[in-house]
Amino acid sequence: QRQFAFAKAYQGSLLIAPELKRRREQMAKVSQCYQKVITNFPNDSNYVSLTYLELGDCAAQSDDMNGAISYYQKAAQVSPEDFVQARSQFSIARIYNMQERYVEAKAIFKSIVDKYGNTQSARVKDVVQRSAQLYYQVVDPSEKKAMQDAALKR
Repeated sequence: QRQFAFAKAYQGSLLIAPELKRRREQMAKVSQCYQKVITNFPNDSNYVSLTYLELGDCAAQSDDMNGAISYYQKAAQVSPEDFVQARSQFSIARIYNMQERYVEAKAIFKSIVDKYGNTQSARVKDVVQRSAQLYYQVVDPSEKKAMQDAALKR
């Protein structure tokens, strides 16, 4: 728990660099702190799963989207907790959206809303709300063009 808190505090204390090379260096250092949680406490599924989420975020900030997806999937494998499941899927969907894999992103956002929409957990509710917002914002450019063309024909 202390190791995770240290890594989180260290990450929070950084002013994340806008240039990719420097940001990758920063995220590599943050990732080292998080890796110690997994190394020192491999049987603590709660903190290991949260650590994998954080490592995924570090990889995404380093522009390593495949690595990020891998970490998010590991988090979901380690913990059946609703928050970890929803958050890992949400993060994967955001990456798919950035990669212009709109259909896959929308399907995941919708599945999060459908599966966890009635949750009582505040953390899961937050993920559901963000998923719902992004579900309606994600529009494939070809769909957008078709909607614009249809609007012009009216």
